[in-house]
Amino acid sequence: MHNYLATPHLSAKLSPVWTRVLRLVLLGRAQRLARAAGLSVVALLLLTPTAFASHEITPISHQSFALWLVKDNTQMKCLYKLYYQESRWNPGATNNGHYGIPQGKSVWLKTANPYEQIQWGIKYNRSRYGSMCAAYKHWRQYGWH
Repeated sequence: MHNYLATPHLSAKLSPVWTRVLRLVLLGRAQRLARAAGLSVVALLLLTPTAFASHEITPISHQSFALWLVKDNTQMKCLYKLYYQESRWNPGATNNGHYGIPQGKSVWLKTANPYEQIQWGIKYNRSRYGSMCAAYKHWRQYGWH
């Protein structure tokens, strides 16, 4: 496993926030690899000690990660309000067969980390409604999205 964050030309160009986001993405990949191999992430990292050895992984807030994905303050305001109403941004939220921050029906959301839940929810909103504000408008009108 290559340590992308140790690549000088890459890490020199990334801001601290982008570096943290990249670390989270790489950690998500490590979690999926560990699950596929039937190992814990700790066991996987012990088997590949240089994968994350030179960098401390500092999580960013769920909202900061969502803003990075949405890339628009207006859309983020809508997403923030939508997810606040749905789950209070709680990754462990459940309600009538709906799970996680986006309160989706996918059972996968029960085991997904908060960042994967946010990615899933944004992709869902874009696919079904076209934007976060359109999804929030639908939620306000019908009480679900």
